[in-house]
Amino acid sequence: MSNLEDNDSEDIDISGDEADEVDGYTSSDETEGESEYEESGEDTNDETEPEPEPDFEMPWTQNGIPRPAFPFTSNSGVQVPAKSNPLDIFEIFFDESLINLIVEETNRFAIQYIIKNGENIRQSTPMERNEYQRN
Repeated sequence: MSNLEDNDSEDIDISGDEADEVDGYTSSDETEGESEYEESGEDTNDETEPEPEPDFEMPWTQNGIPRPAFPFTSNSGVQVPAKSNPLDIFEIFFDESLINLIVEETNRFAIQYIIKNGENIRQSTPMERNEYQRN
């Protein structure tokens, strides 16, 4: 086998017997090694039936099999009205449920912080939804 560091542009042909054996490793070594693990596994259940083999075998090719392009049959994505401003688009993503979650988690964090630090931070009051949505 040639040294790739000597000449990086050198083409190497590994067809035939050389393809089957690379660095002293052959495909038969793999089969033998795998069978050792299958037979010696502690979790092996003798009553388990082997999975059925597929009914067909697809040949391997370099480029694969061309797949047909599927036509789009509907408009995908977020449907934004033609006359919309940045706030309208923001509100599509930050809907009422997300705002409620932010308010709830903010209040939960404030309570945890006060308990942990033993402080009464400016007589803290829970955040309300309308405080988050100030216009």
